[in-house]
Amino acid sequence: MARKLYIIDGHAHIYAAFYARMHELTSPSGEPTQAVLIFTTAILGLIKNHKPDMLVVAMDSKAPTFRTKIYPEYKAHRPPMPPELPAQIDR
Repeated sequence: MARKLYIIDGHAHIYAAFYARMHELTSPSGEPTQAVLIFTTAILGLIKNHKPDMLVVAMDSKAPTFRTKIYPEYKAHRPPMPPELPAQIDR
């Protein structure tokens, strides 16, 4: 039987979760948690419903990568990350 490997673009899904503004979700200390909660719920749902044998979540690096060496304009025109999001990604 073939094994199932799921590869998730973590940053794309975190951004989607961040902009799925139902209402603000925060930790008891007031930190925003909406993106990480929605992202984690989606991943757990994927595991429950599809039962992959392996799961990889790929995240963008904060440091420059080989892509910017090959193509200096890579992601050069993207707007900056919303200020509430980095702390949620780092969690």
